[in-house]
Amino acid sequence: MRLIIAFGILTITFVLVRVGPSSPADKYLANVAARGQDVSQVVAAIEARYGLDKPIYEQYINYMGNLARGDWGWSFSTSMPVTELIKTHWIYSFQLIVLSSVFAALLGILVGIYSAVRQYSKTDYIATFLSFIGVSIPNFWLGVML
Repeated sequence: MRLIIAFGILTITFVLVRVGPSSPADKYLANVAARGQDVSQVVAAIEARYGLDKPIYEQYINYMGNLARGDWGWSFSTSMPVTELIKTHWIYSFQLIVLSSVFAALLGILVGIYSAVRQYSKTDYIATFLSFIGVSIPNFWLGVML
């Protein structure tokens, strides 16, 4: 089931990037135009380099094949392969995961003990309500808000 979900997410991601108002090559063009280069030639070169000039089904097959081989593309913002960025930055995500998990476990245990000791009190109901809200908030949204 997880494989099907991952496949679906990858497919949705691929489609959303391709059906947007601009192609992935267009995002690079502001700098090109500022330097006075011929934009149409640069677009054609970028599309040929990354296979964006091929039919959509062929782009999709290449996309999935590259992902399976570990070739996750090129970051235009840092001019590095995405896999290199992940290799150099994964430790920060890992630290956040460990620290937040320890914090959540300790807080959950403390609130649970407090609620058990003061069962059916007003503060127990408030703590339970806030716990439900905390569990219901999507992690990605909370991360953006923090």
